[in-house]
Amino acid sequence: MRDVDASGHYVTDCQFVVHEPVDQTGTSRTPHVDNPVEIYAGLLYMRKQADMADGGNFTVHRVTGQITEVNKSLGRQVDNSLHEPVFEVPYRANNFCMFLNVKDSVHSVTPRIAPTERRHSINIIGEFNGTGKMWKVKEIKS
Repeated sequence: MRDVDASGHYVTDCQFVVHEPVDQTGTSRTPHVDNPVEIYAGLLYMRKQADMADGGNFTVHRVTGQITEVNKSLGRQVDNSLHEPVFEVPYRANNFCMFLNVKDSVHSVTPRIAPTERRHSINIIGEFNGTGKMWKVKEIKS
């Protein structure tokens, strides 16, 4: 838990993340939207030279239908019929991507093929420090 001064309207955070190897049939992150209190997010990839696995790319999705609910229990996962992947940011050393967290900012991570190494990234986020939200839809729990 971070210590935040309650007098400000916004807060930024920097999180160092370790991604464990997952098998090739899975992904560390299915298509989803981020927490609605988050204003923006940025990811900095720090790939090791020894990492030879393919995949693990940040994927931007185009929304093809109206998002009326997300599954909060599954990380605000969005129904697969409502989006399609359109662009990937490769997991490479020093690649950085950033996005505004609007309701249609659906994104995911592609599966890694034959992973053997832990992967590292830095997640930089800006959030409302209080009751602000970037979007509002029904959040179900499965």
